[in-house]
Amino acid sequence: MLSLFFTRVALIFPCLFLLCAVNYGWYVLLSWTPTYLKDVFGVDSRKDPALATAPYVAAFLGSLVGGYLSDALFKRYCEKGQMRIRTVRKILQSVGQIGCSVFLLAVSFLSPTPTHASVFLSCALFLGRFVQSGYTTSMADIGGVWYTGQVMGVSNTLATIPGVACNYLTGVINELPPEIPTKAKWGVVFGVAVFCNVIGAVAFCLLADDVPLAETDPRGGSGEGKG
Repeated sequence: MLSLFFTRVALIFPCLFLLCAVNYGWYVLLSWTPTYLKDVFGVDSRKDPALATAPYVAAFLGSLVGGYLSDALFKRYCEKGQMRIRTVRKILQSVGQIGCSVFLLAVSFLSPTPTHASVFLSCALFLGRFVQSGYTTSMADIGGVWYTGQVMGVSNTLATIPGVACNYLTGVINELPPEIPTKAKWGVVFGVAVFCNVIGAVAFCLLADDVPLAETDPRGGSGEGKG
């Protein structure tokens, strides 16, 4: 597996790079949304849980809608030979990351009230979860019958690093001198996430493919009929 992994790294790199980019923004929103609402708007999630909870509910719904749209595109175009699977992955990935980035910018610059902020965060996470039908399923396209588990394992392990780093960096940014406005600090936090999203989306669209690492059982024989 390792020799095949490194010889076909060009196929795996887009998923790995993209997962690192996605994880940065995802971990920030997953871990810091209640803190952002409290720091900027004074929202206590224990007394007013709806504002802090809505973005996570939206993320769940976004995963379902993204999966439905992916299946619909596959059945309408891919099964008829009018579109490659990788194109479907890139469409969902682009909508997810760029859409999420637009609403994160709205959170930073167009949120006069906590309600506005919660709505924009909900939209960001709703669209952001479309990536589950982009890079995640692309790992199965690349891994095929025999290597999907290994591709996902390696990618998720390495992509945890930016997920951990983002929490540390967000804490450092929020510990900047008090003369810097709190909202400006959070603008930097979301700005870094937007940067990672855009770079990841561009890299995935340029480099991602749907060519499997191997079509046959590495132990010999065909993969046909095996799950």
